[in-house]
Amino acid sequence: MRCKPLWARNPSHHRASVNVPFVLYFLVMPLFSTRRFLTYALPALLATPLHAQELIPLDKTPAPLEEKITEATQATLAKGQELLDQNDTSALPLLREAAQSSLKALGVASGGNALTQTALPGDSVTQRLAISTIEAHALWGRAAAQFARRDEAITALVRAKTIMGSTRVSPSSSVVRDLNVELNSLLRSGLPLVAPDDVMEGIAVRAHENLWKAQRFEFAPTSKSGLDDLPKLGLLVTAGQLFPPAERNQSLVQIPPFYRPEATLSAAEKDQELDRLPTSLKLNRMIAGYQRVDSGTNAGQWRQTVRVYYASPFLTRDKRDDSLRAQQLAAQFLKVHALFDSQLGATNLYTRGVRDEGVTTLYLLEISAIWPQDDDDPVVRANMGPKMPPINTGPKPTTVESQTTPLVKPWQALAGQDESTTPGEIMFWKAGFERSEGEWLRELFHEYGHVALPTFGGFRPPLEPYGNGLLGETLGMMWAAQNPAALGLDNTTDLRDDFLLHVKTQAVPARSAFLAADPTEPRLDGSATNLKFFQGLGVMLERTYGAPLLGRAFAPLAQRSVGAQNVAVRRSMLNTRSLLDGLDGAMKTSFAAKKALPIYLPAALSVGLEPEALVNRAPVALKAGARATGWVYVPAGATTLRVDAPNISALGTPFKREANVTRLYMGGKSGWQKITIVAGTNTTIQNARFE
Repeated sequence: MRCKPLWARNPSHHRASVNVPFVLYFLVMPLFSTRRFLTYALPALLATPLHAQELIPLDKTPAPLEEKITEATQATLAKGQELLDQNDTSALPLLREAAQSSLKALGVASGGNALTQTALPGDSVTQRLAISTIEAHALWGRAAAQFARRDEAITALVRAKTIMGSTRVSPSSSVVRDLNVELNSLLRSGLPLVAPDDVMEGIAVRAHENLWKAQRFEFAPTSKSGLDDLPKLGLLVTAGQLFPPAERNQSLVQIPPFYRPEATLSAAEKDQELDRLPTSLKLNRMIAGYQRVDSGTNAGQWRQTVRVYYASPFLTRDKRDDSLRAQQLAAQFLKVHALFDSQLGATNLYTRGVRDEGVTTLYLLEISAIWPQDDDDPVVRANMGPKMPPINTGPKPTTVESQTTPLVKPWQALAGQDESTTPGEIMFWKAGFERSEGEWLRELFHEYGHVALPTFGGFRPPLEPYGNGLLGETLGMMWAAQNPAALGLDNTTDLRDDFLLHVKTQAVPARSAFLAADPTEPRLDGSATNLKFFQGLGVMLERTYGAPLLGRAFAPLAQRSVGAQNVAVRRSMLNTRSLLDGLDGAMKTSFAAKKALPIYLPAALSVGLEPEALVNRAPVALKAGARATGWVYVPAGATTLRVDAPNISALGTPFKREANVTRLYMGGKSGWQKITIVAGTNTTIQNARFE
């Protein structure tokens, strides 16, 4: 005969409050060792006269010890089941508290963390507590799923399954028997967005049978400027075989957004469109990346940050295995995301909602960006039929590199996005094409710049219509050059030289172009000159004033641009002028906080800055008589610029020397001001401060 679960027995015993025994239990518990408490203190506690509203009337003959320990939980479960049957949302907090209280009691009985023990003690007290804890978590999980709390449901069910794996007796409750079905159904929609560490481990070991494991590591970039020190972060990447969330047709595959059938097509037409795609576009594997939450209600838990979809070796050409590249791409993205977030406060602008807030999706593709016009794919060539040779009318035109950028001809680059429907998702083409780790990182910085930074547009073909990708790449490669080891790249290899070369060819000339122009009358014609000015403006602001201030200038602009659904509107909403106009508020806020604003002065002056000096904000030597002219943005409220260098004078700006300090008087005016300083003797300049 099938036994009823404990929480379904003797309903007449479960009419009153269920809280008092647990309150008394945990008040007294710390005073005793586990076994001494269970042997001596608990029977005495349960034998004490109770108030009329007590949970369980005392029997003249005490019940077995394990029954007394579990009665309160069973009463709560009975009440929770009753509320759940009525679809009453108060069932959820009631069952959550019961599950967590029973888990604490089980920890006391077992002498440690019950979620990390491979085998719980076999005594009857511990085993009965374990059964009660499993039932409580299973019912809590069912309630969370019923009220659309998916992450919470997964946590409850995984913990129930974990404890089941370490006990010798299986509960007979129907709720527990359905546990695997309910958990598997939830996990078919993907891993949780937020989960504790033990749940991530439980999913890998118990639910997914060790098909993958969680690899944890730390990211601790160091800043040599003192302006933007970064905190240490915990990161996690799944390694192994993990399947994408199930689509509505229950197939565990993902199609990249650009290649998905139009939503207006019929089901039959969609099937036909999917059949035409190469098998390598039906991505049937994934890697997930998480970052540990430092504060708030989810502090200490893991929050999903990135998903990488890729094809298994059964679908790729020559059975190429992309799993390692996908894993490395996820790990590098976590660091890129952490830099954008920590330095600028910038994250994915396009993912909102309970499920996907902040999660960026990457697609690792075998085909080229111009598929199906892909001459190196014999299958595609065969399907396209014979190809007529071009008419011989002269020399073959050369391809201009800027014409193959992701957003002018979006699918003729190694990486890009579909800006019309899924601008927050990134595709990487030609996964088998050999490129350096530095190049993978550059692509990530560029594409995530399009995702996380405001959509500064207005640039004309053959340029990309947006400048945020180039700016994200330029800033990111400076951060990478500053500390390659923090990005998991060996500092002794040529990669640091590659980063410095990028700084030399991009950041250095862009800064010079900005300083040679006039920020009060910028050229905003969408030309290459305009783009170089915009790039230099970003470099000068970030190096001079620090990344946090630049991030504060970006924040309101990002909120304006992300709401634009129409591509044409988005491209015209923000431009270089938008950033120039947004500086006053950011500068004023930064200055008002401490009535001072420190800067790295050489970045704002026309002095020779080698790539390494720019990256490290190093001192710059000036010979006696040398002049340095540049532009500084004076925050509202600041009256002087204090330059920490002796024997400095200024042309056209009042100044005063004080020992080893020179003060430039800014006339009480905020905004851009052109300054020229002159070195009286050989000296060095580095730091200055608005006061």
